[in-house]
Amino acid sequence: MDPEARRVNGNGTVDVGLMQVNSSWRRVLGEGFWELARSSPCGNVYAGAYVLRLCVDRFGYNWDAVGCYHSPDPRRASLYVRKVKKALEGER
Repeated sequence: MDPEARRVNGNGTVDVGLMQVNSSWRRVLGEGFWELARSSPCGNVYAGAYVLRLCVDRFGYNWDAVGCYHSPDPRRASLYVRKVKKALEGER
């Protein structure tokens, strides 16, 4: 786990910090909150939890909420959910 992790995606968005919060959430978070997510490990985890809360509020406690955290695109969200499920299976 790298609190300064940064990944530039093929679509031009950037995932930042421990929670890999995507820059597509920047407008929703607001500039101040986005800056905190980029500059502070604690702020990043808080921002990630906030984004996930928004997704759970929209989709409920299910895999669609997990996909929403990753991407608003249903195809990309579905691929992400498969990756998460596979990673969790490896933890058992």
